[in-house]
Amino acid sequence: MLLSAAAMSDAYFIRADYRPRPPRQAVELTPDYWNPARIRMSRSYQRQVYERARGLLRERGYRSVIDVGCGPATKLIEILGPAARAVVGVDVAPAIEYCRRTHPGAAEFHVVDLEHPVLALGRTFDLVICSDVIEHLADPDPLLRFLKGLLAPGGLIVLSTPEREALRGTTALTSANPEHVREWNRAELAAYLDDRGFEILDQRLLPPMGLVRGAVLRVLRATCDQLRHGRGLLTCQFVVCRPRAAP
Repeated sequence: MLLSAAAMSDAYFIRADYRPRPPRQAVELTPDYWNPARIRMSRSYQRQVYERARGLLRERGYRSVIDVGCGPATKLIEILGPAARAVVGVDVAPAIEYCRRTHPGAAEFHVVDLEHPVLALGRTFDLVICSDVIEHLADPDPLLRFLKGLLAPGGLIVLSTPEREALRGTTALTSANPEHVREWNRAELAAYLDDRGFEILDQRLLPPMGLVRGAVLRVLRATCDQLRHGRGLLTCQFVVCRPRAAP
C-alpha cells in the first residue's frame, strides 16, 4: 500500500524521523576495493535477483541486458551472460577497469558516474538491472531517470535494495552500513517509485545471499547471524517495474 502524503518525510518518501547517512564520496576509489575476498563475496550477494532476472530474459525472449552498477560483473557474466546476446555493464572506473581485465570479450563495459549518470550508446536494452545501488546514492533521482532512458519499448527494469525493516527492525532509523545513505521499507519504496513515474509489476522479498560453490559455509554463517539478531531471511527487495504509460 502506498504511503499517504502525511507519512512522507522528504523527496524520497522515507519516514519523517529517519536519519540518512552522509554519502561516502569515492568509496570505491581505493585501489584495493575490489580485492579477492570482496570479489568472491560478490558471487553470492543478490544472486537470486540475477537468477530471477535471467528468468525474465528467457520467458520474454529478451536479447539484451545492461547492468547498472555491475561491480566486478561476476553475476552478470555467469548468470545473465549465457541468456542474452548483447551484454553491457556500467559502473565507476575501478570496477570497470577490473571487468575489462578479467572478462575480455564477455561483455561490453563502460565507466559511468552513478551519482550523475550519462552514457550515449545510441541504443536501448530489453532488460535493465540495477542491483543494490540506489541505497548508496546521495540523490537517486538521476539514476532512475538514467534507467528509464536505457529501456527499450516493451522492456523491463529490475531493481533491488535492502528492506530496512526486515533487515534491521521497525525501529531502525539509520543504516548500520556506513556505505548506505538511506534504506527503504517496502511501502516507502513503492511510493517513491510510483511518484517517479514507474509502474511496479512485481515487488517481493528475497534472501540477500544465494548458495554458490565454495561459499556455502560463509552463506550459512551469515544466515545464522541474521537469525541470532532477530532478523528475517528475506531482506532484499526485488522489484520489476517499467515507466508508467502516459494517460
